[in-house]
Amino acid sequence: SNLPLEELVKLSFSKTISKLKIDLGDTGPNFQKWHWERYHLLTISSVNKNKAWDIDTFGADGDKETINYGRHDGQGPYKMVSGASFRFVVELKDPVQSFAVVPSNNIDLKEFKNVSAIEMWRAGKLRKQLFSKEEIIANTVEKITFK
Repeated sequence: SNLPLEELVKLSFSKTISKLKIDLGDTGPNFQKWHWERYHLLTISSVNKNKAWDIDTFGADGDKETINYGRHDGQGPYKMVSGASFRFVVELKDPVQSFAVVPSNNIDLKEFKNVSAIEMWRAGKLRKQLFSKEEIIANTVEKITFK
């Protein structure tokens, strides 16, 4: 562009505000309702394409430059096309401990019977993974045997 830098910045800012007004609504001078989570959307779809297992669309933090990775298609509002689905942290001490969360609705431990895994995932929380036979037995909610 042949515009002076100051004019280029003003033009870019003006175009950005215009786009946000179209996408998020014209709030006048009050921008309180303009939140990233309204602009950066994620739908978690089941691997087997069963809609009954999908998790509804919600606003998500992060982008491709953050630890909470979420790649989008580049056309705001940004529909995320990929992101982290499993978070896993390992403490390499004795004994080894690990913590993880998967954004599904599996209820496999007593302490998480009334906790939504997707809410834990969205909040960046992790739960302890059980390794020893004693820990697994002590925390088993029910036993299912496949034949």
